[in-house]
Amino acid sequence: MKTFRPSSNSRFFIGIFSVGFFLGSATLASGAINNPEAGYKLCVNNSTKSITYPGTSKCPKGHTLITLGAKGAVGEKGETGAAGAQGAKGDTGAAGQSGLSGVNGTNGTSLLGGFGYPDITLGNVGDMYIDKYGPILYGPKLFGSWGNGIYFGGPAGATGPAGATGPAGATGPAGATGPAGTAGGGQLYVKTYPQVSLTTTSTAVTSLVLPAGSYLLTFNTLAYASSGSDLIGCRIEDTQTGGQGAIGISSSVNQGRAWITRLLSLTLNASATVSAYCYNIYGSTNYVTDITFSALKVSSITDQ
Repeated sequence: MKTFRPSSNSRFFIGIFSVGFFLGSATLASGAINNPEAGYKLCVNNSTKSITYPGTSKCPKGHTLITLGAKGAVGEKGETGAAGAQGAKGDTGAAGQSGLSGVNGTNGTSLLGGFGYPDITLGNVGDMYIDKYGPILYGPKLFGSWGNGIYFGGPAGATGPAGATGPAGATGPAGATGPAGTAGGGQLYVKTYPQVSLTTTSTAVTSLVLPAGSYLLTFNTLAYASSGSDLIGCRIEDTQTGGQGAIGISSSVNQGRAWITRLLSLTLNASATVSAYCYNIYGSTNYVTDITFSALKVSSITDQ
C-alpha cells in the first residue's frame, strides 16, 4: 500500500480532496469497494491532483492510492443523563361534548285522600288512600283493587265523670204569650227488633210503613264488637257504606258495647216504607241488638 505525502502543493491538494470527498460520498457509499464498512479507496492524479474513485482496489498508472479506514466499532452506551426540569403546564383543553341525557326514573307513589271507599279508577299501583270518614287506610293499590281498609283510629274513650252542678240562675221575666200553634199530628209509630248480624253490605235492620205526612224519625241500637277494634255505621234511609258517622268499638272498652242513635226529619208525599240500615266497616264479628225505630208524626217541619 502506498502512502501519500503532500508536496508543496499540499494545501491545494487538501482543498481538492475535501471537496471531492464530500461531494462524492454518495457515489462511494454505493460502490462495492467504497463503503463505510470496508473503507474508502481514492486515486489522486499525480499531475492534476484530481481525485477519482476506482471501481477496483488499484489505481491507474500515474495516480496515487489513498485508503481511508473502515467504520469503527460502535462505542459503549453512555450513562443515562439526569432528568430534565419539568416543563411548563400546558393550556387548558377545549370543553368536551355534552353527555347523553339519562333515562327517566320511575314515578313515585302518592298518598291520596277522600270520603268513603276509593273509586277503582283513582290513583296508580302502589298508592295509598285515607278515607276521612273512618279514619281508614287503604293500599298499597294493586292492579284493579284497593283491597280491604285498615282502621287506624283509637277505640272510644271511657265516659268522663259528670261535672259539678252549677249555681241556679236568676229567674227571668215572664215571656210574652205566643201565638196559638196549629193542631199537631202527635201520632207515634214504633218498631223494635232483637238482633241483626252485620256484613260490609248495607243491611236494612228494621223498617216502618208510614202514611203521607211529616215525621221526626229516631233510630236506637246497641252495637257489639266481640273481639278487637271494630267500626260500625248506621243510617236512616241511606244505603251508603262510607265512614261518615261511623262508631268505633273496642272489645276491651265497655264490654265491647256502644249505643248508636240516629235522627232524621222526613216528609212523605205518599205512603212509603222507611228503613234504617247498618253495616260493618271494619272487623268481622259485629252485630246490633235492642233495635228501636220510631216515627213521630208532626204537623210541619221548618228548616232553620
